[in-house]
Amino acid sequence: MEMPKSILLHPAHAQCFTSSRIVHKGPCLITGFSVTGDGAAGGAKLYDGENNLGVLKAYVRVINGTTFEWEMTHPVDFDKGIYVEINVAGTTYVTICYIPESWKEFI
Repeated sequence: MEMPKSILLHPAHAQCFTSSRIVHKGPCLITGFSVTGDGAAGGAKLYDGENNLGVLKAYVRVINGTTFEWEMTHPVDFDKGIYVEINVAGTTYVTICYIPESWKEFI
């Protein structure tokens, strides 16, 4: 495969969640993921899919008052969608940055 001659940067979607949910349906690229414990220890699981039966891609636990940031040098491919499972709703904050597949051709 021929290497791209240039890379065009496009903005990623960014959303913050405090409870488990579908973030995106369909293929996309994850460009960032962070978990913060605010008032209690917490944790989050990130699945490639539309529920917690998808492929587990990341599991992060944090203690109260700390943040873990997974800054990706290269975007991570999710084929079926993004589902985030948060184990302490209300005090665990998860931020996910992603680019829908329709934008992949430009990366």
